[in-house]
Amino acid sequence: SAEEVWDCGWDNWRFVFEEDKPAVEAVVEGLLSGETPRSVWLNRNYTKDGRIVWCEWFNSVMLDASGELVSIVSNVQDVTERETAKQELRALNADLERRVRARTEQLTEANARLELEVADRRKAQSALERREHEIRIITNHLPALVAYVDNTYRYRFANSQHEAWYGIDAPGIAGRRVADVMGERAFASTKPYFDRALSGQSIHVETRIDVSGEPEPRWVHLRMVPDLDSAA
Repeated sequence: SAEEVWDCGWDNWRFVFEEDKPAVEAVVEGLLSGETPRSVWLNRNYTKDGRIVWCEWFNSVMLDASGELVSIVSNVQDVTERETAKQELRALNADLERRVRARTEQLTEANARLELEVADRRKAQSALERREHEIRIITNHLPALVAYVDNTYRYRFANSQHEAWYGIDAPGIAGRRVADVMGERAFASTKPYFDRALSGQSIHVETRIDVSGEPEPRWVHLRMVPDLDSAA
């Protein structure tokens, strides 16, 4: 009550929050010295029951006719809800910034890993293309048909000798069915060998196969090697 604090100095009772005392003392000193005739200040105070509240103080110095200090008039407003909301908002913003930084770091790391993966794939693709180019140079100069056929009976690779036999550019053979390139009759006669090779057997035989545009079948030395490391 007013009676309890009447004639009691503000620093003689538990009124100002300890951590705020130095700043409050500086404000009071400015008012008493006349350097700061008016001030608006925010600090924490204690209530009678010991609760801490945020208060906004509006202070004015009262002077007599001779300019001497008579008193200090203070109006105070409890702004605890406002300051609590501001603190909560700052905490939310800080948490959001922390989450954004963490997510940004995750995305940066993921992007770095992706870039490394893309670079590795490009290197692997480049190496594969070089090896394929080298293989094609070698096989194109062999006087024989050289091809890679998968388990769906489709060409994945064929050397240039296929052009002379079947009249199809070697690059255009990749992906086509063997029967479409050799012809149905030639494929039918060689399919048993393909099946045995695809089952894991090495084939080394002499046989006759039909060649489109030729009246008689050709005798050929047929050699097939299974690719045991491929899932295709």
